[in-house]
Amino acid sequence: MYLSLSLFQAVLWAIFTPLVFIGCITFFKTSKLSRDDPKEILRRIKIIGVVTVLWPALLYSLFSSEVETAEGPSVWHWIGIGITIKNYAAILSSSAVTLVLFIGPLYQMAFDEAESTTEFDLKALRAYVFAPIYEEVIFRSTLITALIAGGAGFYGAVMLSSLIFGVSHLYHLVEAFECTGRMRQQKVMQAAMQAAYTTVFGFYVGYIFVATGSLYAVILVHAFCNFMGLPDVGFMNEGHYGYAYKRSISAAYIIGIVLFIVLLSLSLNPDLHQSWHYTLINQLSGNEISKLN
Repeated sequence: MYLSLSLFQAVLWAIFTPLVFIGCITFFKTSKLSRDDPKEILRRIKIIGVVTVLWPALLYSLFSSEVETAEGPSVWHWIGIGITIKNYAAILSSSAVTLVLFIGPLYQMAFDEAESTTEFDLKALRAYVFAPIYEEVIFRSTLITALIAGGAGFYGAVMLSSLIFGVSHLYHLVEAFECTGRMRQQKVMQAAMQAAYTTVFGFYVGYIFVATGSLYAVILVHAFCNFMGLPDVGFMNEGHYGYAYKRSISAAYIIGIVLFIVLLSLSLNPDLHQSWHYTLINQLSGNEISKLN
C-alpha cells in the first residue's frame, strides 16, 4: 500500500490537523471547568481518543492507493507499529540517546532532599500516558507521514510538523485572556514558553520518527520527557539545595549533552535504521517508486 498525496494536499492536511485536535477539545465543551479538573480531564481523554483513532483512519481511507509496479508495506509500517527487529532496535536507541541527555537532571535528583509528593492521579495519567500516545499518533505518525508522502522531504516534514505542534499549544492563551493583570501576563508567558519548548521537542521526536519509523519509540521518549520536565538550573544560585554540588552537577549536564550529540549521530542515524519513511523519501527524491527490499 502507498499513500498518494500532492504537496498541496499534504500541507492542507497539516493545517487542518491542529484545528481538528484543538477544535474537538473546545467545540464539545459544555462547562467552564479548568483543564485540570478530573471531569474535564476524563472528557478530553475520551474525545481526543476518538479523534486519535478517526484522524489517521481518514488519512488512509482518502489517500491510500495500490501501485501496480510496486508493493508497499502494510498500514502498520506506515503508522509505525510494525512488529519488527528494527522497531525494537529503534526503541532501545531512542531511549538510550534521550536518557543520556538527562544525565545532569538525573544526577541532580540525588541531591534533592525534598520529599516526593507525586501521585499517579488523573493529571499524571494524562501527562505520562494519554498525551504521549495521542500527540504522537496525530502529530508524528499521521501528520509527518502525510507530509512525507506529499513530497515534503525529511527535514521539511520534521520542521513543518514541529512548528505546527508548537503553535497548537498556543490554545492555552484562551485561559490567559480569561484572567486579568499580572495573572494574565504570567499565563501568556507560560503559553509562549510552552509553544517554544514543544516546537523544539517536536523537532526531536519528529526526527526520531522519520529516522526509525517507530511510533513506540517516540511515545516512550515523549512520556519520559514529560516526566522529567524542564531542567532545574537553579542549582547555580546560592540557597538552592544543589548549590554546594554545582560543579559536579554542571559536569554531569555537560557530559550528558556531549554524549547526546555523539549518540544522536550514531544510534539514530537514518541510514542505520532504514525506516520505511526514510526509504520513501529517498525513492521520491529519485522520482521513482521501487519495491521495498
